[in-house]
Amino acid sequence: MKSSRNVPKLGFPSDYENLTEMHSQILDLSEKLLGTLGGTGLELKNIAARLQVSASLINHYYKTTETLIFDTVIYSYSKVINKIQRDTEFEKNPE
Repeated sequence: MKSSRNVPKLGFPSDYENLTEMHSQILDLSEKLLGTLGGTGLELKNIAARLQVSASLINHYYKTTETLIFDTVIYSYSKVINKIQRDTEFEKNPE
């Protein structure tokens, strides 16, 4: 039985449910590095080196480190929000 609670669908600039495999790898690695190294330790060339791809491929997705950081944070939050929505889908509306 579907929940009667109306859960909003979050819309972000990137469609995180339909990422290419490479884009997903970039964001997953960026999420890990951002968590361990912080914003100052995250560089596009380091992402490229760790994924063993050219820096130009990373630049295809992200022109600056700032846009990668922004997208990574939104990507990470969207995963958490989606998990919460899935986990609470069948709970009754308290109203």
